[in-house]
Amino acid sequence: MTLTAAAAAMQIVNNALGVLNAARERAKGSKDSDLKDHISTLQDSLLELKEVVRRLTDENDELRRMIAQLENPKEKPEIRQVGAVNYYFVGDKGPYCQPCYDVKEKLVALSPQQKGPSGAIHRDCLVCQLSFYETHVETSVSRLGGRRSFS
Repeated sequence: MTLTAAAAAMQIVNNALGVLNAARERAKGSKDSDLKDHISTLQDSLLELKEVVRRLTDENDELRRMIAQLENPKEKPEIRQVGAVNYYFVGDKGPYCQPCYDVKEKLVALSPQQKGPSGAIHRDCLVCQLSFYETHVETSVSRLGGRRSFS
């Protein structure tokens, strides 16, 4: 069984507290009040350190849980069409980049909708650098004198 860094730190603090308690017991018979004060201050500091390590361990455990949940979501992403493109969604969350998920199995959030100079609505993926056009500006075709003109 391997120890995490936080567990190793907690073990070191507990060992130091054990040694400190033994020193405190031996110092009880001493008439040196400065020694007793230093041992008491050291014990208070070690107890504070133990509390900080405990809080860091809890925070670390929570972050590991969140990472695992993001890497392996309980809900499988489903593909949905939005306008002219397909995106992945996990429940109500998304859209996520289809190529990034299909190739690397990573859910990469897309940029918010943007309107391009032509008026087309699109989103961008900052990882694979692709742009996804949900709408296109359509050109109308009309006949003028037997020729087609685009306007």
